[in-house]
Amino acid sequence: MRKILILGSGAGGTIVANMLRKELSESEWEMTIIDRKEQHHYQAGYLFIPFGIYEESDVLKPKKEFIPKGVDFVCDEITRIDAKERRVETKSGGKYDYDWLVISTGCNIAPEEIDGMLDGWRKDIFDFYTLGGRSNFGKK
Repeated sequence: MRKILILGSGAGGTIVANMLRKELSESEWEMTIIDRKEQHHYQAGYLFIPFGIYEESDVLKPKKEFIPKGVDFVCDEITRIDAKERRVETKSGGKYDYDWLVISTGCNIAPEEIDGMLDGWRKDIFDFYTLGGRSNFGKK
């Protein structure tokens, strides 16, 4: 059995899992996704929260709902990638061997990297990449 390991179950990792599962036989390919969080954030929906169109519950869903049948979902934190041994280790002690590795872990907001950004962060400067960045927009 050949193994595909996908790190990250955001848009990229989930799309890859869905596309590969349609193309590759379950009897030949084992697929696993590892992500540190269980909830999917529909980031585009954050734009509608300040206007009362969406609530927090409208943009937060279990990630398992988007992962196709035949793909294992592991909620854990990745601590080590050993490319030579083709193995990924997790915080809980899990060890996952792979034949193919997809790294789709996303990005982080770093307002501290832009001079002056933190001066008004979450007061006059908001983001739409996090739930907290939109939920207080327009509230003073």
